[in-house]
Amino acid sequence: HGLPDVPIAEGLPSSWLKGLRGSAYFNWLYANHQGHHVLSGRCNYNVCAPLVDHVLGTYVPESEWGPKAKTSNLPESRPQYDATEYA
Repeated sequence: HGLPDVPIAEGLPSSWLKGLRGSAYFNWLYANHQGHHVLSGRCNYNVCAPLVDHVLGTYVPESEWGPKAKTSNLPESRPQYDATEYA
């Protein structure tokens, strides 16, 4: 999203998670959060602990919400974010 890191005075410092940015897990969390917004906030609620969505039955996989997205995740489309934005 291109926003600056969150300082400790405002919440969990995002710099602590810097090592995860660009990892398969981070990319999955990012996509899971996109699904939350694509489906108008009616699923994939828990970005911090996504297992809760699986337990409560509120998880929707990308294969279901992806076709409803207004943007494309095809290889020729712009990546979700530029990893250098967070360096």
